[in-house]
Amino acid sequence: MKISSTALRAKRSCASGYRWFARHFDNPAEYQRVLDALVDDGRVDDACWLLDHFGPVAAVRVVDSISALALVFAGSLEVRGDLRCGAALSAGGNADIEHDLEVNGPVRAGKSLRVGGSIVGSDGLQVQHGLRSGGSIRSGLHIDAGWGIVAGSDIVAEGAIRAGECVASAGDIEAGEGHGVYAGLSARRDAWPSSGQVRSKSPPVGLMSGLWVG
Repeated sequence: MKISSTALRAKRSCASGYRWFARHFDNPAEYQRVLDALVDDGRVDDACWLLDHFGPVAAVRVVDSISALALVFAGSLEVRGDLRCGAALSAGGNADIEHDLEVNGPVRAGKSLRVGGSIVGSDGLQVQHGLRSGGSIRSGLHIDAGWGIVAGSDIVAEGAIRAGECVASAGDIEAGEGHGVYAGLSARRDAWPSSGQVRSKSPPVGLMSGLWVG
């Protein structure tokens, strides 16, 4: 997939981003090369904007581990070890990490996020499909999943915890002060016994939707 100046104008890119592209690339340029160059140049927000507006690709990147300032990848990620980012993680497709995920910034996946260990994000966690962790899930802002959320330990957010279907924790589920826990947002209320279950050691404080089943 190629990115061109014409396409950027059609997507109403900012003037600064358009000039940056014109200075750094012949027209058109390969999509992922542009994303990588933006991240390398410290323009992580621009890279995330580009991914939001041009969408995912079918590519899959398989690596042993990742330690980076930020990572914006248009396809799916398969990481055999840990993934640690200092600013942001955004994947257009699935993100599968066998060990721990730690990001000092927002975490986004265009499909599912599956982590064998624990998840720590200083900003929000947002996935369009399912969110699964073998350990705990901790977010400095909201946790949002279009499908369900499953964790092998506590699920803790400084903001709201929202899922289209079920939320299940082997520990406790805790939203931030003044926020709530929302399960079954994509299901009818009469379907909550199957598609809006909330499982945890104790009933979550601030359970706004869904059915706690213990």
